Amino acid sequence: MEVNQSWTTCSGSPDQTGISRRQLAGLGALALLGWASPALAQTTFAPEGEPRDVLVVVFLRGGMDGLNLLIPTGEDNYYRQRPSVGVPAREAHKLTDMFALHPAMRPLFETFDRGEMSLVHACGSGDQTRSHFEAMNLMETGRFENRQNFSGGWIARTLESSPRANAPLRAISFSDTMPDSLQGATGALALNSIQDFKLEASDQRFLLGLEKMYGQGTNPVQESGRETLRVLKMLEKLNPKAYKPSNGAVFPNSGLAQGLQQVAMLIRARVGLEIACLDLGGWDTHVAQGAGTGWFARQVEELSTALAAFLKDLGPETRKVTVLVQTEFGRRLQENTGLGTDHGRGSVAMVLGGGASGGIHGKWPGLRPTDLDEVGDLRVANDYRNVIAEILAKRMKMTNPEKVFANHTYSELGVCRA
Repeated sequence: MEVNQSWTTCSGSPDQTGISRRQLAGLGALALLGWASPALAQTTFAPEGEPRDVLVVVFLRGGMDGLNLLIPTGEDNYYRQRPSVGVPAREAHKLTDMFALHPAMRPLFETFDRGEMSLVHACGSGDQTRSHFEAMNLMETGRFENRQNFSGGWIARTLESSPRANAPLRAISFSDTMPDSLQGATGALALNSIQDFKLEASDQRFLLGLEKMYGQGTNPVQESGRETLRVLKMLEKLNPKAYKPSNGAVFPNSGLAQGLQQVAMLIRARVGLEIACLDLGGWDTHVAQGAGTGWFARQVEELSTALAAFLKDLGPETRKVTVLVQTEFGRRLQENTGLGTDHGRGSVAMVLGGGASGGIHGKWPGLRPTDLDEVGDLRVANDYRNVIAEILAKRMKMTNPEKVFANHTYSELGVCRA
């Protein structure tokens, strides 16, 4: 399985250790952490079977058009500025007199109606950049403006600040490389599939060697090594292809859906997972965007069907799962000559799962000409850090989420239930 990472853009020695290059690639950080890192001296696991809070972060890369996802049907200027790409109110799923959901979000209509999806419009950072890579890095490092300078990713700082002790597999990213949000994290892993941990017969000698080294003893490094080996053996037994979703859920054959299926499998396996990161690219809709159908609609359908399958599969277990969906920025209000939309500012953030409070939250700045920013974009009225900080405080039970964002004092938006 390969996670879809493409999106349209405008811009010691092996001889001494006995570890092969392929073993290093396959086992990666997880196997090495237990025997090579003194930082895991305090490693512990939750008791077997104990459910843990899990945060699933889905980043929509390319700048998702929030105005066509959560449609401001009550704003006349939306339709004046978007004669071709504006979604007709009659086709959308009405939520309030002001807002409606894109018709391609149909798989999630019930989730919203059950009160398990919170939406925040006009959400974003305070920086004016229109660069995908600058904006993504800014959000993934937890900054509000580019002039702020602190290292590491916000998820890495979350793990560091968490009152829980470190574990060999606290965070995972289904991607080719570690995302900026996880840079600096201990106990984090980037991989394309759990299948990457399948060992061949020749690798068993490597495992036996580690078991001899750490099978006995009570010092912290030996205990850490045993816990890491336990997780590795558990991952070896997990087979994504043989996984049977529950509650009649069917995962589509898309990168995001298959990644979420593996996240569900890991949650059920109780490997100590706390945070999972996934991507969905393809949101840079400069041309031929479409309205109720077309390019953007296909993207929304892929996102919605994948999330709906994930939530349905977990069923009652979603009470301990929170899904955050975010994007680096939104699109311009006015459509361009290519019947698409260019890079804008505010977009939509979503919080889903049993911990979501449901409904639409935050300030709505409006779309009248006097409401827009100096270049005609939807203003950012809701700081994306406030969405994340509320999740950390209410769902991850962090007492000091401000530390994750350089002592930013967050304002509660009401997107989560305690």
